[in-house]
Amino acid sequence: MPALKGEDKEVINSFKKVINIDPGYAEAYYRIGLVYGKLQEGENVITKILIAEKFYRRQDDKEMASHAGKKIRLFLNKYHLR
Repeated sequence: MPALKGEDKEVINSFKKVINIDPGYAEAYYRIGLVYGKLQEGENVITKILIAEKFYRRQDDKEMASHAGKKIRLFLNKYHLR
């Protein structure tokens, strides 16, 4: 697993700050999940994107909920987590 680089850590920390302000902000969870994907942290990817998908559905954003669902399936297959 690649080490957390300064830029990746900054992105994650920035979005965590956003989540502290607005815990229902789906895009923040989604973006953190993508960074974890880049770092090959399978369980963290799935967890964050699942949370994002849940919030997208609550916000009735069907397009992003569907997109997040596809990403989840992709990462489940990639990390053999099924």
